[in-house]
Parts: sequence; C-alpha cells; structure tokens
Amino acid sequence: IDKATDSLKEYDQAFGKAFSRNIPIDTFAQAAAEVQIIADRTGVSIESIAKSVKSLSTTMGIDVVSSTALLRDSLSSLTQTEGEEFLDQLKEYSPLLKEMGLSAKDSAAFLTDAVQVGFSDKAVDALKEMNVIRNEALSKDNAAYLQSVGFLEKYQEIRAGITKEGRAITVQD
Repeated sequence: IDKATDSLKEYDQAFGKAFSRNIPIDTFAQAAAEVQIIADRTGVSIESIAKSVKSLSTTMGIDVVSSTALLRDSLSSLTQTEGEEFLDQLKEYSPLLKEMGLSAKDSAAFLTDAVQVGFSDKAVDALKEMNVIRNEALSKDNAAYLQSVGFLEKYQEIRAGITKEGRAITVQD
C-alpha cells in the first residue's frame, strides 16, 4: 500500500508539473499508468517522460495518449542514456521538425534513429541549418537560386526520406 501511495504521489507531482488539469481524468489515469510502465522498463524518470509527453502533444497537436504511445515505442529500443538524450532532443527540436512538415511519428522515428547511431546532435543541427538557410533564402526571394543549385530538391528529398524511413541521413561506404 505504501508503494502504491508513493507511486500515486509521484504521478501527481510529475504530471501536475507537466500537465494542466484540463485533460479528462480517465485520460490522465491512462497516461500516468503508461508512463509508469515506460519508466519501469527504461529507467528514465517519470517526470522526464511526463514533460516530454506534454511537449510532444502540445507542439505536434496530438493527444496525450498518442504522445505517450509514441514515446513508449521510441524508448523501447533505446538504452537509458539514449532514452534521456532522445527526450532532450525531442523537447528541444519538436518545433523545428514540425516547421519542416514532419508528423509526430516521423519526428520520433528520426530522433530515435539519430540517437541510436550516435548522430543525434549533428543530424538535428544539420536539419536546423538547412531549414534556416531555406527560410532565409525564401524570405529574400532567392527561391530561383535555391532551385537552380538543387537545394530545394535536396531539402524535399531529405524530408521525404525522413517520412518514408525515419532516416534522413544514411551512412554509405
């Protein structure tokens, strides 16, 4: 009973910090139970997972249950250290990935793959720079130049690669 009470207190603290109470209690309970399972399996803290659920659902416009399921699926293939890195990357870069037109599922798949191959910072930074260049050039009416050098085509290929395979960058011999 003490363990159950402590778990409920921990849920309440973690979710209270991460969520407003504007979600239905059954949704809250379902997400809390799933977060506990994820934390038990991965060793990642309940609070970190709860904050990431909120970040993903808010940024990508998906419900809490779907957000929790995406995190569960991604974290199941990562070590504890990789999982923590994945959650950090997800919280930081979800707005960028959404701006690039990626769905929550595609964003999670891309970041999972990037973390697994040890390329997360470089992969996301490359996408970030590419997006900045694209946005600056388009805002300065340089679309014709970008088209002529193949930049826009490559940008679309990378976006399509992420959507199809979860990977934008593959290592080739």
